[in-house]
Amino acid sequence: MDKHEFDDFFRKNHFIFENGKIRPAKDLLEFSEWFSKPGSRRVDLTEINDDVRVSTVFLGINHNFSFDEDNPPVLFETMVFGGEYSDRGWRYTSYGQAKRGHWEIVDCIKAGKPPQLSFGHRPSIELFFEMFEEEKKEPENDDDA
Repeated sequence: MDKHEFDDFFRKNHFIFENGKIRPAKDLLEFSEWFSKPGSRRVDLTEINDDVRVSTVFLGINHNFSFDEDNPPVLFETMVFGGEYSDRGWRYTSYGQAKRGHWEIVDCIKAGKPPQLSFGHRPSIELFFEMFEEEKKEPENDDDA
């Protein structure tokens, strides 16, 4: 890959989020300066209680790893930290989806329901790790004794 090809690839897959707007990063220096600013990537953070937080961030790097230019870049992610649904995540292609998804997840957890979304998708790595989780067993019924 020559410098021109690298620069083109970089601009297509690295983004900056400012004032509610997304734009391609001009170069690595601009991207790294923006990325390192505290709070530059936060979309929402909700503390449900002392143990559970829901965080939505702008990723900055396209997480649509198919690199298919016909599909929009995946640039936002909501994660749950703590509680029964810790480390669950969802990704989105737009700011509007990220905001809506964040609050749908918060509302589900507050209502004691498993967080589900009608849009967006879960990160592939999450699905990968679920393959190695132990199966949850149903409690045995002692009524048969």
